[in-house]
Amino acid sequence: MQKKTEQPKPKSKKQFVWGIICLLAPTVLIIIVIVGYAVANFLASKMSTVGPLGTGPLAELAVIEPSWKVPVNVGLFTLGALAVAAWLPSLIGGIILLTYRK
Repeated sequence: MQKKTEQPKPKSKKQFVWGIICLLAPTVLIIIVIVGYAVANFLASKMSTVGPLGTGPLAELAVIEPSWKVPVNVGLFTLGALAVAAWLPSLIGGIILLTYRK
């Protein structure tokens, strides 16, 4: 009696591409967010000015930052939080897509 050896079915290209995307996308997004955060805060620090806070002899100096700094930081934080939350499920999904055949 001879045993039949089963030839593995070729994986579909679409399944392979989505597996790679699932593995790499969250990590790449985290790196992009960290670099974006560094660039945005560097630019904001270069654009900030020092001005008086109030009038009179007891007026203190305050740093006046650009108005776009807070919304940009909130947006980058949100993107980073989503990327971190999606990292493990995406890793698992990517491994499943790359290992299982249709």
